[in-house]
Amino acid sequence: MEFWKEESSLYQIIKDHLDQEGYFDPDLIEDQNFVDTYAVLFREPGTSDSYMASMPDRPQEEVGSVIAGALAAYAKNPDSKAEKELYASISSVPFIIYNDYLVDLLSTQEIPDALWNLCHRWLYHAFAPEVLKLAITVTGLHLLNEENLNEVERLHKDLMLLARCEELTSFVVYALELGHLLENEDLWEILTHTRGWGRVCAMSTYDFITPEEKHWLLLHGCDLTVDYPAVALLVIEKSNFLEMLEKERMDDETFDAVLHTMVDYLDFLVNFEAQPVEGGVDKVLELPPLSYSHVLERLLEHARQHQTTLEQVAGLMSLREELQEMIDHENWDYLSMNQCHLYVGTLDGVVMGRDWKKILPKEILSKDGSVNILPLQLADILGIDIHTQVWNLLKKDPMRTLLYPYLLQSGSKARLEKVTDFAMLHLDAYLQDERLVIPLLRGLMSVPPWGGDIIAECLSSLHEGARSVAVEVLEAWPDKKWNGKLQMALVRARELTTQPILRMRIDELLNHKTLEFEDFVNYMKDQKGLE
Repeated sequence: MEFWKEESSLYQIIKDHLDQEGYFDPDLIEDQNFVDTYAVLFREPGTSDSYMASMPDRPQEEVGSVIAGALAAYAKNPDSKAEKELYASISSVPFIIYNDYLVDLLSTQEIPDALWNLCHRWLYHAFAPEVLKLAITVTGLHLLNEENLNEVERLHKDLMLLARCEELTSFVVYALELGHLLENEDLWEILTHTRGWGRVCAMSTYDFITPEEKHWLLLHGCDLTVDYPAVALLVIEKSNFLEMLEKERMDDETFDAVLHTMVDYLDFLVNFEAQPVEGGVDKVLELPPLSYSHVLERLLEHARQHQTTLEQVAGLMSLREELQEMIDHENWDYLSMNQCHLYVGTLDGVVMGRDWKKILPKEILSKDGSVNILPLQLADILGIDIHTQVWNLLKKDPMRTLLYPYLLQSGSKARLEKVTDFAMLHLDAYLQDERLVIPLLRGLMSVPPWGGDIIAECLSSLHEGARSVAVEVLEAWPDKKWNGKLQMALVRARELTTQPILRMRIDELLNHKTLEFEDFVNYMKDQKGLE
């Protein structure tokens, strides 16, 4: 098919860019401009799908019926023109929206040969992630009836390779389930070769049985590259978390993991909101059976032996923050007011015995000169003002952009003006590598309307990742009345983006609101080839 030559194969990209440990690493791709262009795929894999999967009212049937009709039409009259149009249309629609509908439909009928041949080609030659997700799922259904054991083995092996790209992991796991081929060994391979949403997916399905597996889960379950505090429920339920707490002593690695798990767990509890379901009844949250006071008392007992590293101190202060938030919101569902105050006081006593104002500035730069953000986070948690020292470090080397979030959130109006002016002065240099500009954008998220000119430049830059984060910043700002420069930048961003979901988010910002999912059906009907 001639048009396959227009794009690289995602299968081949994954196969060619595994690191020495077998992880798929986009940083190994020589053309980093290509990686930046598809930042949603390579820099934040699985994030968009995890967000959309949590939406209660996805238009499954409305979208799925349109896609299914297009697939059926192709199966009756397959040709290269129809294939190209179908590929373009499917690539523009998130598969997560209609995957359940399509599986239910295709499970009740034999998959036409033309459709299977198409999906088989896409499996190895497609680049568009949404197309590949559909091909992976159809492959799973096909495996139910594939009698050639060599072909089954080959497809299984190739699906496992695709699973190492975390944009695809959950779809591979689902496909192997559909084909009755998913084994615990497959899940173990996946969860030990992923670090983000792919690992979350594999952990939620894996049976942690042996003591070694349970301890692995404790050590690595919350150690993710994505923000997902709810994973702590799984770790507490399936690991040896409670067993370790009851020991007289534990090593630093185990203590750090126990502390991380408890911080994530409290973070989840503090921010949990019951979701209404049919009949107006709130969804019941199933929590691990814990004695919260006993767990915290045991954890604080261990903490007296483990407060030597910045990581441990930061973890203890994060625990304090979660307890303080319970106090501030008068949330006594899990601990009493007196217990919360007691544990906050105990944590203060454990941590505050050192002169952090002198210690932290010395720890900001690592031995190789790179920025260590942990002292900055700890300074913010402890309420210690080291703004002057951090500002001097940025002036000495403007490429230390990881310093911006601290400088922006710890500043008065005069400080904010000084920092944003400095950032604007160096913005052209930052936009040479979007990894430099993204920390700056993250810092602007909490200080509206400061940095509007910076956001405008990022919206209209060549970097899709920077554009995506700039949109995220504007979505976080409460006031959606944009000035002329931001309005024009949003229009330009809409023209430049290659991501359909990002384009929809920009449309909503142009209408002075954040994205709702009610307009997906109309969006689908506008797509060429699906009418």
